[in-house]
Amino acid sequence: MQYQIIDNFLPEEQFKGLYNLITNPNQFNWFYNPSVASADDKDKSHFYFTHTFYEQSVSNSNFFNELKIIWLALKEHDHEMKALIRSKANLFTKTPTLVEHEMHKDYPFKHKGGLFSLNTCDGYTLLEDGTKIDSVKNRMLIFDGSKDHASTSCTNENVRININFNFF
Repeated sequence: MQYQIIDNFLPEEQFKGLYNLITNPNQFNWFYNPSVASADDKDKSHFYFTHTFYEQSVSNSNFFNELKIIWLALKEHDHEMKALIRSKANLFTKTPTLVEHEMHKDYPFKHKGGLFSLNTCDGYTLLEDGTKIDSVKNRMLIFDGSKDHASTSCTNENVRININFNFF
């Protein structure tokens, strides 16, 4: 599988509920990360905020169970999740010009990556073959997370928000 795009991934009411939860500043916590692709990023001016739901076989968030609607939707689209490796929300801030972050692999072993967009903006995900997948609200991108890919900032919205999943 090279990649798959699934638009209108969640039913609208489920999407709105998840969106409202994650964008609620009085309820959902974001954590500063000084680099985007790796600690060795060449450009130290690139940063973002994350919220880790699950990593290293442990739930790290009170909101982990809210993602069950995504697991069920993955199954409906023939991507049943047998084991979760990691799940985290990403928030990239607006920049004056579009910033393309460094290419990276989520993990060095073959697995599925999922990137669920919570808002529409001019940001995108760049795949190793040069394909640009636009950030469109309620869009799921399924790809091989062991292949190089890159994220971007956005210029036409205050933030670009997505949820990243790595799974088997």
